[in-house]
Amino acid sequence: MFKRWVLVTALVIPVVHAQSRMDLLRRAGDLFNHVDSFDVKGRVTARIPGSSWQITYDAETEAAQPKLIPISIRQPWMQYVSNVGNAHTAHVVADAKDPFPLSGFALPPFGRYQNLAQWLVDAQQTGVETIRFDGKDHQCDVIDAVYDESPEFKPNSKLTHRTIYIDPESLWVLKVSTPDPKVGRWTFVATSITFNQPPSEALIKVLQQFSSAPKFRSDWTGKSAPDVTLPDLQGHRVRLADLRGHAVLLDFWASFCAPCRRAAAFSEQLGKTYHDAGLIVWGITQDTPEDAKKWLNFNHLSLPALLDSDGAAFKAFQVDGIPVAILIDERGQVVKYWTGVDDPKDIETTVAAVVRQH
Repeated sequence: MFKRWVLVTALVIPVVHAQSRMDLLRRAGDLFNHVDSFDVKGRVTARIPGSSWQITYDAETEAAQPKLIPISIRQPWMQYVSNVGNAHTAHVVADAKDPFPLSGFALPPFGRYQNLAQWLVDAQQTGVETIRFDGKDHQCDVIDAVYDESPEFKPNSKLTHRTIYIDPESLWVLKVSTPDPKVGRWTFVATSITFNQPPSEALIKVLQQFSSAPKFRSDWTGKSAPDVTLPDLQGHRVRLADLRGHAVLLDFWASFCAPCRRAAAFSEQLGKTYHDAGLIVWGITQDTPEDAKKWLNFNHLSLPALLDSDGAAFKAFQVDGIPVAILIDERGQVVKYWTGVDDPKDIETTVAAVVRQH
């Protein structure tokens, strides 16, 4: 009996410990979610494997609760903005002559600590490290945090590890290290953390710009639609120019885009409502055929889809963000180009007017 009890204890202790580390990250996330505001600044570095080069840049995330945001741009949830800048590349080996090895790479944001527990599936402490911050030494738990960042329709297919250095007393995250396929690993070290301060003018300005951004692109109105040819999910090639004589609604989407579900469902319904009037609706995605089918099935959608594997259609139509809806008349000219698809009433009114004219 004694030996069996010892074995059970040995098995239970790591589980309890793992749960405590997950709870620690959840409590830290709750802290940043429930303060009136926070501003996290820091420096990011990456030593490129197999070279003498290092990349550095500044990162900042600022967030504020609705009560601190002007009513005209207020949302019902905490709003945040992340910025990166002051990027610099340099040799870290004396007299090194090797050329910079990368042609392009992204600078990921850091400091979004309100999301510490989002998609968290496991957390294990791997050590303790003393970090000097704000003139004091902080004994930080070093935690290997595992996140499931898979698309919802394809669970457990993309697990990522982040090393998080957190002070268990203050719940401040003072360092984060995350892998990157191009540069090896980014490491963010916090240089400043402030709470409950009025939002900066920069944050308000960005939110105002976002709020006042046009919901459609007038520069496309009246333009001839680019002639693109793409395969559908069955492998049949569809040429946009061959659809002349019909009004065509293009819906640009991706499986990782949450708002795209609602937009695609709306486009699908428009296709059914105005089918007899001659409207043709196509969704366009850069997803793989397998992911596109899974996403459509998962969301119970029958929206016809075209596969833009090399991004040619996205580039031709200057689609920088999704969802996007573009209505083309029977002559092949763009009637309206909506970004964000936040005004379904306007889309349906415009579609109805175009198909009636036809």
